[in-house]
Amino acid sequence: MAPPAKTPRRGYSTDETEEIYNGLMFLANEFEEDNAPLQAVRCYEALCLKDLTLLPVPEARARVRLASLLLQYTDNVHRAKQHLETCMLLLKNVHGYEKLKCQTFSGLARCYRLFGRDVRMSWLNATTSGLDLARQAEKKYPDEREDWVTWQFHFMMDRADLYMVYCDFAAAERELAAGAALARETGMSEVAVAFALARLQRAIAQRGAGEGAGAGEVDAAKTAEDAVNALEEAVGEEAAAPARLHLHVLRTLGNLAAGNVHATAEVPKIVARLVKSIEGKTDDEIDAKHAYVWLPVRATIALAKLLTGESLRPLGKFSEARRDLEDAMDQCDAALKHLGVMPEGGDADAKAVVEQEQLIAEQRAAMEKEGSPSGRGGSKTSPRGKTKGKRSRGGKKANADEEAEDQPPLPPKRQWVGSEIDLAPRTANDAKPYLHIRMLALQGLVGADLTATKLSLAAARTEQMRAMVESYPRTLRGYASVADHAEGQVLHSLGKYEEAAARFAAAAAAAESFGPDAMRDIAAVCGALSELAEGSPGGISRALDLVRPVLKRHEAMQAAAAAGADEKTGEKDASALPNFAHQAAALFVSGYANIVKGDASQEAKPKLSKALKLAHTQCCNHQLVAQSLSLIGTIVLDTRGGDLSQSLDMLQSSFTLSKAQEDMPAQLGCLDSLLRLHRIRGSDQEEQDALVSYHRRKASAYQSLVRAALEDEERLARITNGGIHLDDAEEMEVDEDET
Repeated sequence: MAPPAKTPRRGYSTDETEEIYNGLMFLANEFEEDNAPLQAVRCYEALCLKDLTLLPVPEARARVRLASLLLQYTDNVHRAKQHLETCMLLLKNVHGYEKLKCQTFSGLARCYRLFGRDVRMSWLNATTSGLDLARQAEKKYPDEREDWVTWQFHFMMDRADLYMVYCDFAAAERELAAGAALARETGMSEVAVAFALARLQRAIAQRGAGEGAGAGEVDAAKTAEDAVNALEEAVGEEAAAPARLHLHVLRTLGNLAAGNVHATAEVPKIVARLVKSIEGKTDDEIDAKHAYVWLPVRATIALAKLLTGESLRPLGKFSEARRDLEDAMDQCDAALKHLGVMPEGGDADAKAVVEQEQLIAEQRAAMEKEGSPSGRGGSKTSPRGKTKGKRSRGGKKANADEEAEDQPPLPPKRQWVGSEIDLAPRTANDAKPYLHIRMLALQGLVGADLTATKLSLAAARTEQMRAMVESYPRTLRGYASVADHAEGQVLHSLGKYEEAAARFAAAAAAAESFGPDAMRDIAAVCGALSELAEGSPGGISRALDLVRPVLKRHEAMQAAAAAGADEKTGEKDASALPNFAHQAAALFVSGYANIVKGDASQEAKPKLSKALKLAHTQCCNHQLVAQSLSLIGTIVLDTRGGDLSQSLDMLQSSFTLSKAQEDMPAQLGCLDSLLRLHRIRGSDQEEQDALVSYHRRKASAYQSLVRAALEDEERLARITNGGIHLDDAEEMEVDEDET
């Protein structure tokens, strides 16, 4: 039997086509205004069907709007790119319509940004073409100069962002400087602030990438301060509050990246006041009320809380630091939940079922509270559970239909993301800042917990970090070293020094490959400390081999800072200086290695003194101050014999700081030295006995904490293996043996 003939498509006349186009465009616009984007998408898609033959410009308008909605509300980035590329073909031989073409270039650049590193040249070509077109249009339409200058700002910032992604800081600075000059020329204070703050961010990122010489961070910070002040004068402090918050966040970030905690002393109070002004508001409310808009509200608050927590943590203010860091995590978790992303991965389907069940339970509870519709009326329930009253004519079937009508519709299952495979480009782009901030907040909490001897809690947090890295290895590739380092810290605190050294080595290797560069040095320093604590004969030489290259890099950076000193003032290039905290840590470990080697007075003490000075004046790191005082006090005790007053002062100060931080290992080390000092000094036996008893109680409490943390052997094995499941590792070994 022959197949039925296909019905030929009906053609539309020119008038019909125009009428359909106008009607669907009107409907789509109404749907957009009513916040019904998916219905608007259907209208635009209907216009793009082959049944309609549209002129190039009307079709391009529909496709640009469709692509914009797809990028804003869906993960159909590939489909949006196809529509925009079709627009390019449609408009290729069309003269004029520069704004439509700029919209097309902008949309394409956004698509390429979401696709990542593989399409760098396409991204660059789109932004360059858009910028050139906007400059030509400014000359062609002088009456519309403000519109075309705005387009130029857009493409300049996009090009600078591209260069920043690929660490081409010189090119990024050229674009940002050009944008800042154009903003000053046109008198646009909001845009001037945006470019000034972007230049400061570029300088901080350049320093963080290990290219601090000539970054100009100090000048960029001053320019940003002047721009924000000018904006406040123009629009008022309240309207400019987000810009002021952005400035404080960037300056805090820069100071923490430099290890200069001392410069952040007043920041927590200021940031808390500015954050309070935007808490509880939506992004639309912020946009309507303020002259400057930065990140989404949750991202802004999360980043601000993270940085204030990290500025409080070195000072030993752990309760305040934990509060801010946990607030940052809460903001990230709320934002990720809204995006449908499981921060630590997991079974997405099971998560969808659990969420649906929770919604159903809430729905039922709300119905019971309000009184279900079937419960109203003449029927009532007997004690046996049977309904009394009039029976419907339709019998059981009618009753079932009525009950079905009374039940509300089941809430739909949401599609969750539980792994990198499920993470679409747009969702990945939106979730990335929250995943990054969450990782850093966990890192800070692990540090605070370990210093305060909360070992089990720190171990649990490292597992959270590892779960995040394993679930989203591409998105969090640059944070694999952070997870390795946290695992090394936990193992070192539990006395597993050999295993800790291995994790620190893994952190240094990951930082070398994927960043961040600063982690490479601090991981090497911590690895050297674990080698020394391990106590093997070769541990000292291995520790020195690890820490010496770090000290040499720091010396080279100091030389570069001196070479780049200001000719008038003689001040060093601050951007080229090494991180003060890392420098102090390297000096401390090097000095400690010399003590173990036996060169206490000649080499160890000068290095420890420098470490103490940096830790006290710049880093404000109370833990490092206490440790340095303890070692120097012990050196003085060993070398100065009868003159014990200086040693006693140092050891007592160290113990006081350690006790305030609940750092039990440091307290025990101080107590050991104090016991020796009192014996040498010939103190009263009663005083010595009291000190011995106190030491015994502290040691017993500490050992109890260590034993409790070591009880979970499976968790300890996972941390030791860097998150690799032991079964998988054994299978890999078997496969290698077979091959």
